[in-house]
Amino acid sequence: MFKEHYDNMRPGPTPERVLAVSKLAACMNGTKDDVIKASLLYMQNSTASEIDTIRKSIDTAKELGILEEKDGKIKSIVDDKILSNYNTFRKYVSKRVFATTSTSFFKVTEWYINKNEKIMEKENWEAIAASAVADGIENISENDILGWRFWVSFLGIGYLHNKTLIPNMYIRINDLIELADWETNDRIPANEFIKWLYSNAPECKKNSTEITLSLAVSNGLRTLHEQDKIELIVQRDANRVRLYPIDGYPINDFSHVVIRG
Repeated sequence: MFKEHYDNMRPGPTPERVLAVSKLAACMNGTKDDVIKASLLYMQNSTASEIDTIRKSIDTAKELGILEEKDGKIKSIVDDKILSNYNTFRKYVSKRVFATTSTSFFKVTEWYINKNEKIMEKENWEAIAASAVADGIENISENDILGWRFWVSFLGIGYLHNKTLIPNMYIRINDLIELADWETNDRIPANEFIKWLYSNAPECKKNSTEITLSLAVSNGLRTLHEQDKIELIVQRDANRVRLYPIDGYPINDFSHVVIRG
């Protein structure tokens, strides 16, 4: 799922399945077949497809550095806190998958963020795959996009609505803020904040500048502002960063960011 240079983004191993199988393996210390058999107890039918999905979920957890197979046994190699809930799991996975820029997952995510509203014009996942290929991302199929959509939504780059993935990075940005050393009520110049963001979220930097933001980043900042987790301040005599324009929205640029917590 997240292999460097070769990334078959199959739809079977969703974030929820990978977390579930990782938690199960962590408390078993059994073989891969033991983990598969135990996982099947939670399913109504043990079809070949379900067995394959569990097997691929284990493989994905190994790619993420969560599980290790040694001497025929599968065991967890991460702190138990990482597998304790979706938030800690998401932050761990984000740090892993966005640190490597050569995977298909990273390239498609980077492409998606910088397509802005044009991505929402596509009628289906096949059209999105075709558009990615046309823009130079090799070996991307509809099946890859079907697998990619679950993870990119889980990691907070956008949210799924019917058959559309709406660009909005509020979860991703909020996770980074929580992991950063900003002090509550810090008043941070906009250029400094965006430089920090691009350094910590390299997937959103391409084709953007420090003064003009993509729709995904802009939607994320606006959402966090509305949730009172940050405050976007407009100081007219200061250097400002432009958000992706939305007609009728009261804030389309900002000079400072205040961390509200």
